[in-house]
Amino acid sequence: MQRPELVRRGTLIGSGLLLLCVIALALVETVRSYGAPNAGLLVDPSGAISGIGLREHELGLHFPHRIVEANGHPLVSASGDAPASVFDREVERAAAQGHRTLRVLIDKGNRIEPHTLRIRPLAPSVWWSYGAALILSGALFAGAGVVALGVNPKGQLARAFARFALSTGLFLVTLFDFHTTRVLVPLFYLSFAAVPPALTFLPLHLPYLVEGLRRHRWLEWGAYGLAGTVSAAFLIRYWLGKPTTALQVAWSPVLEFSLIAFALLLLVRFVTAGSMRRRAVRALLIGAIPSYAPVGLFLFSTGTAYWNEIIEFVAVPAFVLTPLAAVFAFIRHDLWGSGTLLSRILTKSVIGTLTVVVGIGGAVAIAARLGVEFQDAIVAATAGGVVVGVLLVTALQLADRALFPSRAEYKPTVEHLSEELTSITSPGEVAHAIERTVGRWLPCDLIALSLDDNVTAEPSPSSEARLRHETDEHPADPLDRAPPSGSFRSGAADLSIPIRFGGRHLAQLVVGAKQGGALFTSDDVDLLRTIANQGALALAHAHAYQELERRRQQQARAWRGEREALVETVAAEIAHEIRYPINYFRSVFERTARGEHLDAEDVDIGREEVDRLERLVSGLRRMASHHLKRQPNSLLDLCNKAEVLLRDALGARRLELEVQPSVVVRCDADQFTQILVNLLSNAIQAGGPELQIGVSFRRAGNGGTLEVWDTGPGFVGDPSRLFAPWYTTKPRGTGLGLAITHRLVRSHGWSITAARRDGRTAFCIQVPGEDLVRSEAERSREGRSRAEVA
Repeated sequence: MQRPELVRRGTLIGSGLLLLCVIALALVETVRSYGAPNAGLLVDPSGAISGIGLREHELGLHFPHRIVEANGHPLVSASGDAPASVFDREVERAAAQGHRTLRVLIDKGNRIEPHTLRIRPLAPSVWWSYGAALILSGALFAGAGVVALGVNPKGQLARAFARFALSTGLFLVTLFDFHTTRVLVPLFYLSFAAVPPALTFLPLHLPYLVEGLRRHRWLEWGAYGLAGTVSAAFLIRYWLGKPTTALQVAWSPVLEFSLIAFALLLLVRFVTAGSMRRRAVRALLIGAIPSYAPVGLFLFSTGTAYWNEIIEFVAVPAFVLTPLAAVFAFIRHDLWGSGTLLSRILTKSVIGTLTVVVGIGGAVAIAARLGVEFQDAIVAATAGGVVVGVLLVTALQLADRALFPSRAEYKPTVEHLSEELTSITSPGEVAHAIERTVGRWLPCDLIALSLDDNVTAEPSPSSEARLRHETDEHPADPLDRAPPSGSFRSGAADLSIPIRFGGRHLAQLVVGAKQGGALFTSDDVDLLRTIANQGALALAHAHAYQELERRRQQQARAWRGEREALVETVAAEIAHEIRYPINYFRSVFERTARGEHLDAEDVDIGREEVDRLERLVSGLRRMASHHLKRQPNSLLDLCNKAEVLLRDALGARRLELEVQPSVVVRCDADQFTQILVNLLSNAIQAGGPELQIGVSFRRAGNGGTLEVWDTGPGFVGDPSRLFAPWYTTKPRGTGLGLAITHRLVRSHGWSITAARRDGRTAFCIQVPGEDLVRSEAERSREGRSRAEVA
């Protein structure tokens, strides 16, 4: 791990531990305040009356009214103690002396009024709502913020959410302490100043940063700069012993506005969000609306009894929903774009811890309601919750091992079977592997996988042996037959699970009764079905492999047949070509044997035949090496050469050429000449004296089409059969001319077809564009055409 990553992770862990210490300290101080004497209201360090926990509604008291004197003692004393500390001492003194009331002077801004406050223990509903519930909510907020930073520290949305969650969490954790024991007052001032910008700008990051804020990021950082200035002012006045009421009055509307703005902006972003991220925003919206909107409206009001009850029993507990919704959105919709891997063990641990904490809180509340001392109730409930949590985990593990072994064996069994099936290509081996795997973790009287005979004829050796053993020892009985597919029969205590793939039945997995008569569990069935699904895939693979192997063998046999046919064809071509030289030399030898002398013309013809045979051998060598001597050749010149070679066969007929002199083809000249000669010779032999023969070339796209045509009687049947070796319609034909032509055309990478149209028989050769050489004039014309189109 690199050093920056280590530093980041260390910083994150340190911050998390520091937050835990703050939460623990706040919880301890909150517990200390339970049942303490209270004058029916909560006050901040400056002596200002808080809107939360207010019970003296009939007196018309609310923030920012400030208590200036209690039982004749001014709260601003010469000793320098904070006004709230003096007020707390007077309340405790009056309660210790048995007094049930406290006389106070309250500064309402424009006048100072005397009031009498009733002394009684702090209301449990106030403690649970603003103490325990807010600390739990704050802890969840802080945890969600740490998780966001941990999974994606560089993400803009993750950082924005972390600022929101940490500031809100710290505010909720320290809110009750700020009005009771006042140990964490500096942290409250920091969070109180940071919450408004965090609340306001988080919706602007959901589900993506709005374009206006992206262009003007200074607005967000400016808001946080202002919040830092406000928090510094709070801290300076607090450390100097000055009242902060005026600052609180100035900043509270900002907080009130931000609470309502958060809910409204979140609603707007949800409506305008795309379908992909709307679900994540919906989770946050559902978690935020029940708490933020009512609290914001409450702070705008003066705090009536009606609003106090809504805040205590609905809105404040609903703060728990927002961090839970954020974590849910992170898990289900990857809210912070982290792409992290979710840990099942860690998730279950967090859920279990939260369950234990909620259980402890409920137990403490019940015990306190029954009259148990609160500290004793907390100690007992905490100890009991921890013990129950440990025992529950241990008991569940032992129960899984003893009663549900399939749960413990699920992962290793599936992994082992998957690894084993990847190397198997036989259905019988697949069946044997599945039976062996099931028998390893599920001891039963019978484990058999019967393959469908319609799919494969190869049986599983182990299946046959076990089924034969069962048949020999137990006579056939209708009650012992396997139940319907996927059913469970409690009487016979066996299972029959079908194995299907793509709607086709491949096999049946039959499992007999457990040894000792133990019951099957739902985990047993789930694991068997998982194994059946893996078996279905493996069997389908095995069948496909066998089919592929069968076709490969067929292809190999066909390839050997083609090679044999090719050898026969080449041999026939050689015999076809050397027949005339052999006949000539035989006639020369016979004449020599009769004593006749050879003249100069006979010798010249013999030499020409020898040269032709040598060229034939060279051509066969080039064919064996698949080498073509491609060179640019004028198509018109090649056609004229073919006409000269066939001059005697043409007789009085003339070859009609429709070929432009500018057409140049990249080809092997000898082979192309042979193609033309074979096609033209075939046309000459097919017609009479009135036969017309021609060669034409026309361009088509980038390529071109060479057409050799004649007006002869044509052919009957499938045109593709004309190019098969040994196929001929002539009485004395060999059926090799067109086959040789087809091979030469394909060796160039071209194609040839035959057709009968408009009284003509045409052989068309498709020449691709890369084998045509364009002249300079054609290239310039093409360039001008493209320029005109552009």
